Amino acid sequence: MSLWKDTMTPEEIETMSFRARNKKAEEVYDILKRFQDISFEEGDFLLRYDASWDWDMPEGEERVWKVEQFSDTNKSPRKYKVVYIDEAGLPYVQKVLFNGEMSGSATCLAGFDLDHVKFVPDPDFMDHHLLAEEEDVFDPLTVYKEKKRERSKVK
Repeated sequence: MSLWKDTMTPEEIETMSFRARNKKAEEVYDILKRFQDISFEEGDFLLRYDASWDWDMPEGEERVWKVEQFSDTNKSPRKYKVVYIDEAGLPYVQKVLFNGEMSGSATCLAGFDLDHVKFVPDPDFMDHHLLAEEEDVFDPLTVYKEKKRERSKVK
């Protein structure tokens, strides 16, 4: 038997259990409420932004959002693809490698701390989605190669 059960009355144990259940329910409710206004669809490509703080900025503007990059040598933004949306409407994403293949397993966006991480639609994907014909499929590898070609022309 656990020590804390020996030192608490049954009423105190029930009160603590009730508080713990309510706290968990509040956490779940907060997560679902945050996703209420997010409308990603399966197949969307996203960019991840991570929060950092610049304490030289004016008060209230210290948080700076930086796009996640592939690496220190490859400054291209890392793309994520929405691969599944569950019955609660929560999207699951998977990393996209620079060659267009998927990496790792799918992760629910509810698992990220949305105060420090945010996902936004990939501008390249949005341009393609708005300007391309219906039968055209967005290929991140093609976009990567085009941008690489443009960078090499500048050098």
